[in-house]
Amino acid sequence: MPTTVDGEDIARGREATARYLRWVRALLEEIVVENGETLLVNHLLLLALDAWELAVRERFDVVATALLDPEEVTDDEIEEHGLFGAQLRFKLAVVDRWYRRWRDGECSLHWLLVKVNDILDSIPGGGGLGEFKDAADGALL
Repeated sequence: MPTTVDGEDIARGREATARYLRWVRALLEEIVVENGETLLVNHLLLLALDAWELAVRERFDVVATALLDPEEVTDDEIEEHGLFGAQLRFKLAVVDRWYRRWRDGECSLHWLLVKVNDILDSIPGGGGLGEFKDAADGALL
C-alpha cells in the first residue's frame, strides 16, 4: 500500500486528525466541565458530567492513538474517509470558520457542533464520540 495518494502524505493526515480529536476533546471539556452551568440545561448537567468522566474523555485518547497506528486504522480507511490531503484540509477549514464565528458571537454553539460532527463521523471508531457531542448539543440551553 502506498503511503501517499496523489502526492499527499497519509501519515500527516493521521497526525492532523489525531490533533483534531484532541481539540474536540478540549472543546467539549470547555462546554461540559468548565461552562456546563451556563451552557447546559441544569437537570442534564450532572448526567453529562458523569458520562464525560466515566466514559467519553478517555475514549478520545483511545481513538486518537488508534488513528496513528496503521495496524489499527489502515491507510485504506484513512483514504476512504478523506482524512488526509485536500479533503481533510477543507473539512478542518470549515470547522475553523464556524469556530471563529462562534467565538466572535456570529453563530450559536449548536452550529459549531454540527460542523464538528462532520469530521467526527468520518473518523473510524469515532462514532461514539459524535454521539456524546450530539447529546451535549441537545442539552444546550
